[in-house]
Amino acid sequence: MDTCRQLFTFRNAGKALALLAAAVVALTAPRPAAAYPLEFLIHGDRAVVDGGQTFSLTGRIESVDYAANVIVVRSHGDTASISITPTTAIERKGQIAGIADLRQGTRVRVSGVVRDGAMIAQSIVIRS
Repeated sequence: MDTCRQLFTFRNAGKALALLAAAVVALTAPRPAAAYPLEFLIHGDRAVVDGGQTFSLTGRIESVDYAANVIVVRSHGDTASISITPTTAIERKGQIAGIADLRQGTRVRVSGVVRDGAMIAQSIVIRS
């Protein structure tokens, strides 16, 4: 109890305020997002990663790893490695498509989420 009284005496008020200010700063400081920047430009489209949670981008497929279910999308020199899951919706000309329709050089629009620093596609639209 004596420690509490000493902490709040006029003489220690400066220390208490400094401690309180440090706590407020620590609790309100921004937390680091995923391994990707919050905003970046790809192929003229604004691809936004909202707090490291979602993304959307347009570009051309540079490579497809069918065994690992990963595509690499390139645009204006930037590349993004994107994982494809069994629940990823793939569409071509308004019809349901599959991973076999994703080929090098194909133009795509990809939307998805970022989990543990990895981009995971929720939908891929193949553009002609």
